[in-house]
Amino acid sequence: LAGQIGDHFLTAVYGIYRSGDRSFTFARGGHCFPILIRNGAVTELESRGGFIGRFPAMTFEEREVRLEPGDRLVLYTDGIIDARNGGGEEYGERRLMDMLGKAGAGGSAALTRAIIEAAQGFQSRGDFDDDVCVIVMQVR
Repeated sequence: LAGQIGDHFLTAVYGIYRSGDRSFTFARGGHCFPILIRNGAVTELESRGGFIGRFPAMTFEEREVRLEPGDRLVLYTDGIIDARNGGGEEYGERRLMDMLGKAGAGGSAALTRAIIEAAQGFQSRGDFDDDVCVIVMQVR
């Protein structure tokens, strides 16, 4: 994509989940880190990789994590953390991580709704200024 999209760029996460050994292999290009929730602990799954399309020689680090039954994996776009309240303050990664730490048990659909509703509540309105996508996967 470098040189084909002008001064623009994009972000992405690419992941493969293998149910046989519960492994999640992923790479990201400038996108928000995937989040792992395990036994109440909330951890960003970090990997190196800059914006896609910006530089021709960009490299992307592939990482692998073993998941356990009960783990939840959260993938989201920056529209969630970029949500702003009336004072212009961003919802941010810290608030998201804190919210996920307090989320408790529940299914993927319930957690997805809770993430979106928390950001909407912070900004006191239902619509977002940026794209919003949330994917929650629970490991069995």
